[in-house]
Amino acid sequence: FILIILGIVVSVYAGILNRIQKAYIDRDFEKLEKLILKSIEKDTLNPGARYYYSVLFLDTTFNRFSIDSSSFFIEQSLEDYNQSGAEIYDDLADVGLTIDQLTRQRGLVAARAFHRADTTNQISGWKDFMERFSYSELLDQAIYNRDSLAYEDASEEHTWEAYKAYFETYPNSSFVS
Repeated sequence: FILIILGIVVSVYAGILNRIQKAYIDRDFEKLEKLILKSIEKDTLNPGARYYYSVLFLDTTFNRFSIDSSSFFIEQSLEDYNQSGAEIYDDLADVGLTIDQLTRQRGLVAARAFHRADTTNQISGWKDFMERFSYSELLDQAIYNRDSLAYEDASEEHTWEAYKAYFETYPNSSFVS
């Protein structure tokens, strides 16, 4: 009896994820968001719905496009995934979602955040990227870009105090020899 109930719950979860996927494919963002919120309301441990919320917020055609929101929801999705069990993993796999897909989305979010920092090209933007996306394969490039801008600032000021401040602030910089 318990197995039958679990089977129904699992198939209901897969069913709503299928409807979420269809709404995304159809580009019906209003319906998509309603389905995601309904799914999260029903089951707070919900890696699939949170994954799709991340995907939605990273879609530039969504009127509330937000790298930060996308980042929040993919991190929540990964957290939920790690707290889930075999039934949820199987259900996610049935709709094509695996840990690899969640990790790939996380990488896409980081790449968009890197692009945002690169577009503004400010020390503060690089620092923000480094703090929030420390797992990213783009971290070393972000550190170099931050250090480069800071060194450029010190060079433009061209005083011993400016260089001293740079060396003290960025002692591991590739510009410190």
